[in-house]
Amino acid sequence: MYGQLHSIALTFTGNDRYITIRGFQELIRDKYEIRLFEASYLSDTHDFLILPKRQWEELDARYPVRSREIFRVIDDELDFP
Repeated sequence: MYGQLHSIALTFTGNDRYITIRGFQELIRDKYEIRLFEASYLSDTHDFLILPKRQWEELDARYPVRSREIFRVIDDELDFP
């Protein structure tokens, strides 16, 4: 990825926030994953955590319910409410 150009097609609307986040996640997806702190979802400032994929897998396996309660997976549907 270093030294390569990547483009993310923006719409120049408020939707660009999550278009950008999803685009960045696509660039790092082989090694890392971005998740949203669920408690920040309804606020005007969203908080994210980026961890290695293996660490997310371990958290999801060890604490599946708590992981879903605390973090929201970034998917195509997620946007500011």
